[in-house]
Amino acid sequence: DVTAPPEHPPTWNDLRDPTEAQLSTALKRLVATTVSSDSRSVRREEQLKELLHVLLVKVESDNVASIKSNVDKSVKFRIYGDKATMVKLTAESIQGQFKEYFNKQRTRVFHRDDVDEIRLTDETIFSVVDTLASWKILGDKVDLLAKAFQIFRTQAMKSGEGQFLTPQRIIRPCVMAMDVTSEDKVIDPACGSGGFLIEALRQVQDREFQDGDTWRLVKFANDGLYGADMDPLGVKLTKAMMIAMQDGSTHTLVGDMVRRHLWKSQFPHLEQELGDPGQ
Repeated sequence: DVTAPPEHPPTWNDLRDPTEAQLSTALKRLVATTVSSDSRSVRREEQLKELLHVLLVKVESDNVASIKSNVDKSVKFRIYGDKATMVKLTAESIQGQFKEYFNKQRTRVFHRDDVDEIRLTDETIFSVVDTLASWKILGDKVDLLAKAFQIFRTQAMKSGEGQFLTPQRIIRPCVMAMDVTSEDKVIDPACGSGGFLIEALRQVQDREFQDGDTWRLVKFANDGLYGADMDPLGVKLTKAMMIAMQDGSTHTLVGDMVRRHLWKSQFPHLEQELGDPGQ
């Protein structure tokens, strides 16, 4: 019965790597379904923020399940219950997982107006789990997760917002041309969903820290990676992505990094992180 939950809870080794086409189609469908049918959140902006919160639960689940000692254990982001109870029990479990993630990352990822509850219907939450549970979103490489977040952000944009996301095929050679090292400082004043910062971290990791020097990579991220954007959703995506990469850094801020004369009056947190903007 394809409508029933799996007989045995899946492990990390049971999950599959989706293609970019599969992931793109699935996320676009989820965004469309949530916007058109979820009755708990009625504003598009709120719906997409809550959908992102479910995606963060999936990323956290993958992050834990992919640890070597956990690969044969049941993943947490999955369908629960039987055919009669699966919608309610799955939504309850995801709500509990989100609350745990929220409390752990509250000051690093979330904004002041966020709460420790996903404000979507049980049916919408179940639909997301049913779609994504069998896939590895956070696998051996970060490219797929970056693609997922970029797809999500593109779908979340309203026409006419004037926002543009640089494709990964452009980001990678641009960062390669800069030849970033762990001695450099990288600042992206309009970071969007973090594509350039994430690629800089990935390339430094590949070139300098392949032998398990995790603490050195964390130090580089803490000392040398900074970003800002006026879009709160993009900033949240960037923070979540950096944490998923285990970089230990969330120097990504909501604000206008370009108009430095506004820092003191409107964005004092930028001055706290980056120093006096001068005149």
